[in-house]
Amino acid sequence: MRPLTIGSLAKASRVHLETVRYYERVGLMPKPSRTASNYRNYGPEHVERLSATRPRRFQYKSKARKTNEHARS
Repeated sequence: MRPLTIGSLAKASRVHLETVRYYERVGLMPKPSRTASNYRNYGPEHVERLSATRPRRFQYKSKARKTNEHARS
């Protein structure tokens, strides 16, 4: 697999690129290597990490939605 840019990784993972940057900042994703021009180079480990993290995010949203619906009843 050839290295991915942040935009390609975000698009492939169906998350916003700011989400990728945030996950890096808080340590949910390993820091990527950088090109000579200082662009991020993402590899398979980053794709795996985003794939593992993304479903949890939707579980929390779904749980929050159910809680809000219950509160309105």
